[in-house]
This record gives sequence, structure tokens and C-alpha cells, in this order.
Amino acid sequence: MSGEPAAPTASDAWGYFPSHWRSLDYFNLYRLTLATAFFFFSLTAAGSGLFGIEAVASFRTVALAYLILGALFVLAIRARWPAFPLQLSVHIGTDIAFVTILMGLGGGVKSGLGLMLLVSIASGALIGRGRLVFFYAALASLAVLLMQGNRVLQLQDGMDSFLQTALLSIGYFATAWLTHTLSRRAQASEDLALAQARSLERLNQVNALVARELSDAIVALDEQHHVFYANPVARELLGLEGLNNALPFEIARYVGDPPSAPGMRAPLRLKDRDWRAEVQRLPRGVVIRLEDQSRIEAAARQIKLAALGRLTASIAHEIRNPLAAILQAAELLQESLPADPAVAKLTGIIGKNSRRLDRLVQDVLMLNRRDRLHAENIKLGDFVAECLEEWERTEEIAAHAVITSMAENLSLRFDPQHLRQILWNLLRNAVRHGGGTPVRLNATMAAGKVELRVEDDGPGVTAEHRARLFEPFFTTDAQGSGLGLYIARELAEANGARLDYQDKAGAGACFRLSVPC
Repeated sequence: MSGEPAAPTASDAWGYFPSHWRSLDYFNLYRLTLATAFFFFSLTAAGSGLFGIEAVASFRTVALAYLILGALFVLAIRARWPAFPLQLSVHIGTDIAFVTILMGLGGGVKSGLGLMLLVSIASGALIGRGRLVFFYAALASLAVLLMQGNRVLQLQDGMDSFLQTALLSIGYFATAWLTHTLSRRAQASEDLALAQARSLERLNQVNALVARELSDAIVALDEQHHVFYANPVARELLGLEGLNNALPFEIARYVGDPPSAPGMRAPLRLKDRDWRAEVQRLPRGVVIRLEDQSRIEAAARQIKLAALGRLTASIAHEIRNPLAAILQAAELLQESLPADPAVAKLTGIIGKNSRRLDRLVQDVLMLNRRDRLHAENIKLGDFVAECLEEWERTEEIAAHAVITSMAENLSLRFDPQHLRQILWNLLRNAVRHGGGTPVRLNATMAAGKVELRVEDDGPGVTAEHRARLFEPFFTTDAQGSGLGLYIARELAEANGARLDYQDKAGAGACFRLSVPC
């Protein structure tokens, strides 16, 4: 989408727009019509006394010159030269000169031709700018006064004709003042409309951007309940080809056709997802908003998990000290009675469960520190070798229980502690659920990403469990906490990576960590 709309392009340095030139063109069309009428009247007015014409031949000549000059003005307007203000003044000055001459030849102010100048003065005020219109009125009044004075001196009219001249001049100034006032108001309205149009265009651009980014489907209906607006999500979801068409039948029946009272509706199944509709009334229409129910539930779950994370983190800190004391007491008890089988069995149970609780506490604390990112450039081969050695020693896993295969000189940018935690969680799951089969750790470069895969040949993950693999506290192992995969995905996303489960041909499970280079 384009940015802010550009203002109308001015046609010259004075800031006059194409609309001004069109108005000047229409004004000149009036001039051509008037000159043509004068010319044809002069052809038929001989001896008829029409307009009180006294010198028909001279009147015809002036009218023809007026018509020719109007035709030349057409060329000047098309060429837009000279500049608009000068052309407008020349046009009105020409009208004043020729109409005044025609008045003198056609019987003076009594002919009524002076009223034609009212149109020229009004046009000058409406088309032009500023107070130059009062100059036009003064020029017309002076021209008419000189013309009528000349007729009085030549004894063609009496002194009483000056009253009509004065009234006509007052009409010129009254017309100039009235049209100037109206022009200023019209200009103010035009400026306001232009400013509002720009603001509206900006708002439309913002609304369009927001509508495109929304994950909700927005549909607006008019009074006839036809679609006059639908955002991209709505068009794809409802299969709308264009606007001004009816809603699909199942949606119309779902919200009511016409839509019933405003409010929320029960979820509706569309494109294998549940959508909840909200109907809102407009003065002339209805807006229907379809929200993805799974997204709403995910947002609510994130809020709950955030609160739960803060709570568990505070509890974990309180558990660590007593847990360490229990483990130490069990070790001291076993040392004090090393020959007693019953004590060895009980202290073993205490130690095993204490270490399990300690691992759970560590997982909770790691989850709470996922935003404390300290990314480094990691050479993957050396890092994996060191990590495996430490993991095998800590988890008491047989050496070489993991078969590694990775391309040479692979490196990535990641938080070392986070990457170590992710690998430990994936390897622990692979060993636990692999059924004693070897675990394979592969690393390759593909499509600008480093991909690490942890695979096993165990029974794999059932279809019903795949959707919940990365949910917190979901586990199929009685000894598991249900936080391992959830923490691994959270840490991966904190580093801009992605962890997902891949279907594997045959038996076994495969988890892939994709890290952008």
C-alpha cells in the first residue's frame, strides 16, 4: 500500500490546480457563447432596434473581434501560458473592455448589456483568489462611467442616465463582495475537505494494515445483509470471491439472517478449527467478528502458565535447601550404617527421589530464566562432544550410547546453557523411550539453517499424543515431570530456533531443532 496521499499537483508556481484551469475554460466558453450571440444579433438587428443598436456595422465588427479573441483564449488555456492569474485578469479585462464598447454602440446603460459584466466579476471572484475582484469591480464601474459620460457629452443620453450607471456600479461592487465572501467560504471548505480526505486516507491505510495483520476474520454487512467489507482472513475462511455478495449459508444461519441480537455465539467449526462469532450492530449494517477459539485458549493458557511459572519458581527456591538437607542426611545415614541392607535400601529410595525432585526444581528454574539470553558462536562438533561426555557421566549412561553424525565446521549462534539443556532433555527422552536401542544425533545444514535431529528406534509417539507433546506437565512416564519437551521448545524459541516432532518412517521418534544461521 502506498503511503500518505500526495496533495493535488499545482500547475504553476502560484499554486493553482487543474480544477482552476477547467473553471477558466468554462468561463471562456460562456464568453464565446456571448460573443457569438452578439455577432448573430448584429446580423439580424439592422433596422429592428434590438438592444437599441445605433451603429450596427461597428457593433458587428466589435462582436466579431470579441469572438476571435475568445477563440485565442482557448489556445492559451490549453497551453496554460501565461500563468493563471495573468490569464484570468486578461480575460476579465477583455470582457470589461468589449462589453463596455458594445454598450456604447448599443444604447448605453439603457441597453442592459452592462449586466453581462456581473457574470465576469462573479467568475473572477469564484475562480481566482484574493481581493483582486474588487479591482475588477472598480475597473468595470470606471469603464461604464466613462462610456456613459461620453454619451452624455455627445448628447446621446441625458444626465438622468448617471443614476442607472451608479446603480449598476453598486451592483458590480455588491456582486464582488458577495462572491468574494462565498469564494472564501468555499475555499475554506475545500481546504477542510482536503485535510479530512488526507486524514481519512491515512486512517484507511492504518485500518487496512491492522486488518491484514489480524488473525480474526472481520465481515461487515450492509442493510441488505450483503458483504461490503471482509479482511483477508475472512475472505479465505469463508471463501468470499468479492464484495457485495451474500454470506455463505452456514454462516448466515449461524449468526441469523438477518443477524439476530448483538453478542457472542457458540463456537463454529470451520477449516478444522473452532471459531467464535461476535455480532455488533452498526447504524446501517452489522459487523461479524470470528475469533479462532484455539488462539484464545492458547493466550489464556500462556497467561496461566506465566502465573504458574512465577509461583513455581518461588516455590522451587524454597524447596532446594530442605531437599539438599534431606539428601545429605540420607548419605550420612548410609555412611553411619553401611552394613545394614534395610538402611541402604531406604537411603537409596530417598536419594533417588531427592535427585528426581532436584531435577524437577532445576527444570522449573531453567524455564523461569529462558529470557536471560547470552548467545555465543558455538562450534557444534566440539560442543556436542563435550555435552555428551558430561551427560553420559551425569546420567550414568554407557559410553557411546549415542551415535553422532554431523557435517564438518558447523557453527551456530545460541545460548550454550540453553542448547545444553535442550540436548539433555531430548537425549534423556530418547534413552527413556527408545527401548534400549541406540540413539542417533545428526547435524546438517539445510536451507540456511542448522538442523539437529535426535532419533531413536523405540515405539515412537502415538497419533493421539502428538498434539500434546509440548504441553507442560503432559507425560506418559510415571517418573517424568512433563516439563522436558515444553522447556526445550521454550528455550529454542527464546534463541530464535524451532523445535518440532517429525514423523519417521517405521518405528521410532525424531525431534528436530532448526537454528537459523
